[in-house]
Amino acid sequence: MTEAMNRAADVQAVEQELRRRLRLEKMLTDISTRAIASENPTQFLDDCLQTIGHAMDVSRSYIFEYRQPTDVMDNTFEWCAEGIVPQKDALQGVPCGAMQWWMARMRCDEIIDFCDIEAIPAEPERELLRSQGIRSLLAVPLFVDKTFFGFMGFDECRRQRSWREEDISLLKAVAQILSGWISRNRASEALSFERRQLLSIFEGIDQVIYVADPNTYEILFVNAKARCLARRDVVGGICYREFQGRSAPCDFCTNPIILERKYQPYKWEYYNPHLKKNFMLTDQIIKWPDGRDVRFELATDITDRKKAEQALAESEEKYRQLFDMESDAIFMIDSGSGRLLEVNAACETLYGYAREELLAMKNTDLSAEPEATRQATAAGLTSVPVRYHKNKAGNVFPVEIAARHFAWKGKKVHVAAIRDVSARVVAEAEKSELESQLRQAQKMESIGTLAGGIAHDFNNILSAIIGYTEIARMGTEPKSTVHRNLGEVLKASQRAKNLVSQILTFSRQTRSEFGPVQVRLIAMEVIKMLRATLPASIEVVSELTTQAAVLADANQLHQVLMNLCTNAFQAMRAEGGRLRLDLCEVRLETSSAVQMDNLKPGEYLKLTVSDTGAGMDREVLGRIFDPYFTTKAKGEGTGLGLSMTYGIVKAHQGAIVADSRPGEGSVFTIYLPKFENRAKSRGPEPPPQMPQGNERILCVDDQPELVGIIKAMLKALGYRVTVRSNSIEALELFSQEPEKFDLVITDLNMPHMLGDRFAQEVIKIRPDVPIVLCTGFSDQIKNKDLSALGIRAVAHKPILMADLAKLVRGVLDDAAN
Repeated sequence: MTEAMNRAADVQAVEQELRRRLRLEKMLTDISTRAIASENPTQFLDDCLQTIGHAMDVSRSYIFEYRQPTDVMDNTFEWCAEGIVPQKDALQGVPCGAMQWWMARMRCDEIIDFCDIEAIPAEPERELLRSQGIRSLLAVPLFVDKTFFGFMGFDECRRQRSWREEDISLLKAVAQILSGWISRNRASEALSFERRQLLSIFEGIDQVIYVADPNTYEILFVNAKARCLARRDVVGGICYREFQGRSAPCDFCTNPIILERKYQPYKWEYYNPHLKKNFMLTDQIIKWPDGRDVRFELATDITDRKKAEQALAESEEKYRQLFDMESDAIFMIDSGSGRLLEVNAACETLYGYAREELLAMKNTDLSAEPEATRQATAAGLTSVPVRYHKNKAGNVFPVEIAARHFAWKGKKVHVAAIRDVSARVVAEAEKSELESQLRQAQKMESIGTLAGGIAHDFNNILSAIIGYTEIARMGTEPKSTVHRNLGEVLKASQRAKNLVSQILTFSRQTRSEFGPVQVRLIAMEVIKMLRATLPASIEVVSELTTQAAVLADANQLHQVLMNLCTNAFQAMRAEGGRLRLDLCEVRLETSSAVQMDNLKPGEYLKLTVSDTGAGMDREVLGRIFDPYFTTKAKGEGTGLGLSMTYGIVKAHQGAIVADSRPGEGSVFTIYLPKFENRAKSRGPEPPPQMPQGNERILCVDDQPELVGIIKAMLKALGYRVTVRSNSIEALELFSQEPEKFDLVITDLNMPHMLGDRFAQEVIKIRPDVPIVLCTGFSDQIKNKDLSALGIRAVAHKPILMADLAKLVRGVLDDAAN
C-alpha cells in the first residue's frame, strides 16, 4: 500500500514538473512571437512581464532602465501579482552612486540571485529591497548593442524561494530576446525619425522642390511649397502638364543638359507663363532610392525681385538727386576693369576732381594702395574697414568702404560707398592713448599698495631701532661721545620715520600737510649726507644765501633734493666732477614767470642743482620728466624719480626747468613761492618730558622684538608690564585676572585675532579697562568707531619713548578721572 502511494506521488510530481516546463516553454514561445509581431513597444514589454510573472509564479516582475546623463535608474515597466503593492512610481531616479555593489555586478553581466535578501552584502541595497517587502530576488542584466541598458527583476514577497538553474537559463534567453527586440525597435525609431527629419526639412523650405523621372516625366515627389503653387498634390502626374500646362515635353527642358553633366548642378532663370512667375532654377541629376537617376529641381520665386529691379531701372532718374545728396562718396565701378562708371557730388568734394575727370579714371587711381584695391575688387569684398586713398593734391587719408556687387547692363559692377574716417582714426588713437594711461595709473596704484605694505613692515623695524636707542641713550652721560652718537642715530631714525610717513601718504594718495620750511636747512642736511656718502672723486660745493621760508612739506622737499643729487652723482660716477647747490631769492616779473611753466609773478626762492657730468641731448632733455622714462641700464632705475620730482614741485605751486648739453653737464633750477613770514630757526629743543607711573600694563604684539622694546620702555618709566606675543593667550590671561591690569596696549595687525577684535573681547570681560591700539598704517582704522571698541588712544608706529610716556600717562589719568 505504501509503495503504491509513493509511486502515485512520484507520478504526480513528474506531472507537475512537466506542466511547469510546458508553461515555461509556452512563455518563451509567446514572447518570441510577440517580439516578431509587436508594433507597440509599451504594450509588448507590459505583456512580456505579465507572461513571465505568471509563468514563473513571482510576486512582481519589472524592468529598470539606466539613464546615463544623470546616472540614475528608473523603474519603467512593472507587473504585480494580485495583492502585491506596485513600486513603479516610488522607484524613479534611483541614484546609481548609492547602489554601487548592485551596479558593479549589473555592468559585469552578473546574475543577482538571493533566496534571502538579508544575505546581500551591501546595506543600501538590503534597505531598499526590505522597504518593498521583498524576501527573495532574481535580477538579470540587459545589454542592448553591447551597451548596458538596465536589468529585468523578479521579486517574491510572499515566501522565500530558490531559483533553479534551468529557470535562470530560461530568463537569460528571455533577456536576450528583449535586448534584441529593443535594439531593433531603436533602429526602426531612428530610421523613422531620420525620414521625418528629412521630410520636415523639405516641407519647411520656402522654395519649390520636385523630383521627376527624366525619361517618363512622372513626378515622384513635391514639397509643401510646390503643392501650394500647384494648388494640389501632383505626385504621379506629368511635370510638363502640371507645371507648364503643356501636352508635350517643353522645348526648353534641361533634362538633356543635366543628364550630360550627370550629378553636377545647372542654374538658370525662367519666366513661367502658366504660373505667371519668375524663377531662379537649380536642376541636377540625383540617385533615387530604387537606384535610378532622377531629376531634382529647386526653384526660387524671384518674381518680386524682378519687379523691384524693373522698378529701380524705371526710377533711376528719380533717385539721382538722392544719390548726389548722399554725404558719403559713392562710386559705381566696373568690377572687371576698375573703371569708374558713375560718381556722386560727394566724390568731387572728397577727392578734388571734377566729375568728368573721375569718369575717366579707375578706382586704383584714387588709392594710395593700388594693389590692395585690385585684390579687394577681384575678391568681391563687401566691406573694407580701413583703406588709404589720396586726393588730387596728393594728400593721403583713411577711408571706410562698403560695397555691393551685382550685374548691371550685362556687366559685373559694384557700388562702393566711401567715408572719410580721419576723425575716427584720430579718436581711436586718442582712446588707445587713454587706455595706456589708465593701465599706467593702475600700475601706479599697485605700486602705491606695495609701498604701503613695505612701509608698514619698516615701521616695525624702526620701532625697535628707536626704542632700544632711546633706552641705551638714557644710560649714557649727556656730554659723552656715545650719547651724541646715539642722538645722531635717533635723528636718522626720525628722518626714516618721516620718510615712511611720506611713503604711506603716497600709498594713500592723500594731500600732505604743508607748513613754513627753511629750504636752507634742508639743503644743508642733504649736503651733510652727500659729503658722508659720495666718493672723493665728486666735490660738493654750495652757496646758500637766504634763510627765507616756503610753505611746503619738508620731507617732500628733502626727497626732491635727494633725487636731483642722486641723478647728478650717477652722471659723474665714471669720471668724477663737481656737484653744486645754490639757493637765493629772486623776483619773477610777468614775462619771465610765464616762461617758467606759467608761474604767477612775485617773490620766489631759486634752488639750483648742477653737475659737470655727461649731459644730455635735446631729445632726452625733452622727455626726462615723463613717467617711466630712463636712460639708465635695465635694473638700475624705474624712470619715476624725475617725474615724482616734477609732481612734487608742481604741488608746491612751483616750477622746475632743466638745461643740459652733451659733455657740459646739467643744471636743474627749481622756483618755489616765498613764504611771507620768516620761519624761525630751530633752536636747541628742551629735553622731552617723560611722565612716569607704576600701574600694571598688559602689552600684546605678535612681533617679539616690538613687544620687548615696549616692555623695556614702559619698565624704564616705572610701570609693571606683562607681555604676550599671541592674542589668544593674552585674552585667556586677561579673562583669568581682569582686575590685575590698569591698561591694555595691543597691536592692530596680529594673527589669530586682530587688535580691534581683541579690544572688543577685552571690553566684554571688563568694560572700564582703557585700551591703546598700536598701528603702523592708520588707513586700516580710519573708518572705524574706536570709542565703541573701548579704545582710548591710537599710537602710530614707530613711537618715541617720550610720546609713549605722554600717551600712556594721559590715558591712565583720563581713566582714573
